[in-house]
Amino acid sequence: MKLSKFCPSCGDEAKILYGDNVKLCGNCYTNSNKLLDLPDKDSLTICENCDRLFEEGKLYGRFTDREICEKYFADHTNSSEKIEFEVSRNEDKLLIDYQVSKNDLEQSGSIELVLKEDICRECKGFEGAFTKSKIQLRGDSIDRISDHIMDRCQNLEEKNFDDFLVKKKDVEGGYNYLLSTEHMSQKVINSTKKKFEVRTSKSYKIIGKEDGKNIYRNTVLIRPEKG
Repeated sequence: MKLSKFCPSCGDEAKILYGDNVKLCGNCYTNSNKLLDLPDKDSLTICENCDRLFEEGKLYGRFTDREICEKYFADHTNSSEKIEFEVSRNEDKLLIDYQVSKNDLEQSGSIELVLKEDICRECKGFEGAFTKSKIQLRGDSIDRISDHIMDRCQNLEEKNFDDFLVKKKDVEGGYNYLLSTEHMSQKVINSTKKKFEVRTSKSYKIIGKEDGKNIYRNTVLIRPEKG
């Protein structure tokens, strides 16, 4: 003979009772317990220079708002917990409404995920006195060339995490571009020379020492042939 189970809280009959110490029906259990041990508010850090997500020295990459949420849930849940969610943005905050399914139970919740800005370790290394590669664009009517440089940088960034544009800076007579690697700089220059009639000149400057060895900054000047 199969004995009936009754919830001690609401008195309803239930096929399964949940909990460790006090056994409750599904409704009573989810009313008093969280299926996911998540805070109502949390934060992640985005590099204000390269826009990549990072934490504790780990650099992850650029993500859409939804991809950021997917990564957040992946880091805070396990395979037995199924998540569906919707996300909206309010300035620097991601507002997430989620539904979790676990052990035949379902529960809704929400999280406010604050995106804080800081500078990642890689950008800190490249941005200051030890920036190793710089492109200078000078001359008249250079906006199309500048757009090409930016597009090429974005294309290279998508292919290799080591390649990224640290900063673009408006200066008198044109623009400066600080790049993370010298080989990225060379690829940008080569594609620019193929598409536009430009002349280039290269210079190297010792900017410091590391482990007893000289550190050089590679600077390439690009000018339109006419201008």
